[in-house]
Amino acid sequence: MKFQIRTYGGVFFFGGLFAISNIISCCLVLKYCIVRLNLKYRIAGELRKDIFHKLIQIDTKFYDKNTTGTILQFLSNDSEDAGKFVPGILVEMFIMGLFRTLAFSILLLVADFKIGAGIVIFYLLGIFVTILLNRKTVTLLKQIRLITIEVLNQMNEGISGFITIKSLQIEEEQINKLDKTIKEYNKVSQKLNKQIASYNAIFTIIVSFSFIWLITAGTMGLTSGVISYGLVMLMIDWRGTLDADIQWFLKHITNFNRCYLAFCKILEFIGIEEVEKINEGKELKKITSVQFENVSFSYNKEQIILDNFNLKINSKQQIALVGRTGSGKSTIVNLICGFYKATSGSILINGEEIR
Repeated sequence: MKFQIRTYGGVFFFGGLFAISNIISCCLVLKYCIVRLNLKYRIAGELRKDIFHKLIQIDTKFYDKNTTGTILQFLSNDSEDAGKFVPGILVEMFIMGLFRTLAFSILLLVADFKIGAGIVIFYLLGIFVTILLNRKTVTLLKQIRLITIEVLNQMNEGISGFITIKSLQIEEEQINKLDKTIKEYNKVSQKLNKQIASYNAIFTIIVSFSFIWLITAGTMGLTSGVISYGLVMLMIDWRGTLDADIQWFLKHITNFNRCYLAFCKILEFIGIEEVEKINEGKELKKITSVQFENVSFSYNKEQIILDNFNLKINSKQQIALVGRTGSGKSTIVNLICGFYKATSGSILINGEEIR
């Protein structure tokens, strides 16, 4: 009777410890989720703020080379994905995931080096093949990003040019144009899903041989008495945990590619050094004359906007610039403001070269 009481007491004691450990584990997981979400939103918010500040300060040429869709992609999708990069990708996938993978790999090697090494080799081979196939995934993600920018451009044109579209009665044309772009998006997305499914299938086939190797080598070891039945069962369990961790990593590798691509694009944009020198120049009320002397300008080598243009405007004099769209009216104003530099010739303000 005393033996039974002590036995039950031990069961209750360890049962209580198990329950307490589970409660602590749940609290830690909850805290981790809260911290991860807060960090994700904070990073995304800071990135959006930095992007907006850069958009205000950046050289005007950036807006000639990039569309509204590109800017919206930075501020919306890229910032959201980049916000997940540190807490969701680096911490969860690499630090925590890599630590667990290494831990169970070491356990398998320590339990039985020969069997464990065979299992690890099969998984390393599967990961290597997956990395090779993953290159195509990155290419497809870049294509999807460009198509998304085009969708944002067309939606922006539809909203900002609503009156024009209604006046010209080209609603059907705009709808068909957007529909074509979305079909292209779906087409590339299907290619991406097929690519992901293919390397997941190949990985599963390769690592399935690790289980065959474990059962075969374990059975031979049991027959010869080299290894115990309990150790074989333990290695089967560890191999299952290792498989679950790596499968989880592969399942989220596309998210890693997307977040990494977005993070790099934002860092590349924020790193642009060409900014407007807003504190330089002359006050408008102090300008007495503006003069163009043989000024030529082109946005690119193929299309010349101004060719040996000459003009002099004195203070309080009023003139009108008249011409068709693309003839250079806005370009002349932008050159006076210093948003662009003339390809050749001189622009004088109060007789001084604007540069």
